[in-house]
Amino acid sequence: MQISLKQLNSLLHTAAQMGAAEVMRQMNTSGDEISKREAERRYGRKWVEAHLAAGDIKARRKTGAANSKMYLSNTELYNLRMVEREFKTILKVKDK
Repeated sequence: MQISLKQLNSLLHTAAQMGAAEVMRQMNTSGDEISKREAERRYGRKWVEAHLAAGDIKARRKTGAANSKMYLSNTELYNLRMVEREFKTILKVKDK
């Protein structure tokens, strides 16, 4: 499979954004976690639920209680969204 210069540029740009997001997460771990409700507001309830069910992202509870708030990594969510967008772009170009 060959990719065009435009596709390569887009892939590198996405990789750089994902790397920067990961560095920011490592520097400020407490600021990376968002509640499941906030994740659903930002990314869509169906999208979050689908990726949780598929195991693409993991939710954590700060306490062991079954009814405690669930938290997700905003960086993981962001990176997954970026990968999906790039993949869709590549598939769209490949089909042409």
